[in-house]
Amino acid sequence: LRDLGHTAPYFHDGHARGIGQVLSLYIATSRGARQGLIVNPDPRLKNINLLEADKEPLVKFLMSLNEDYE
Repeated sequence: LRDLGHTAPYFHDGHARGIGQVLSLYIATSRGARQGLIVNPDPRLKNINLLEADKEPLVKFLMSLNEDYE
């Protein structure tokens, strides 16, 4: 996870510009998977229990793992 903040954009097509957007997607899709709103989801999605309140501290932690070479 080191230097994750230096590797944007994220996902195979680059549609997430920041780590916060990645986490928002996982929050929404995991919730949808648990509620049965997503057809044929990856079973691991149901085990992701991030809350919106978890996002900011998690982004700050992941960004703290960046090397200071900029």
